[in-house]
Amino acid sequence: MENKGVLRVELSTIIIPFYTQALVKMGLREDPLTGELSENLDEAKNLIDLLDFLKEKTKGNLTKDEESLLDSTITQLKTEYLKRKNIIK
Repeated sequence: MENKGVLRVELSTIIIPFYTQALVKMGLREDPLTGELSENLDEAKNLIDLLDFLKEKTKGNLTKDEESLLDSTITQLKTEYLKRKNIIK
């Protein structure tokens, strides 16, 4: 029996929107609503913190691929955030 129209929820469907929005808030992607680049590092940090929270709460319950996606996403966002804050080059 086929479930037409039913969205299969995977961890990536939660991670990718936070990731994309963090890139927008760091001014690395255009805002889809305005088409403009702008920077709000406080909001970007909040999104990164949400992903860190998700990582903490799912610890031990992720597949290797899910864990790798979450780790690499958080690492990339934190690196870009620190660059934007002029903490690293």
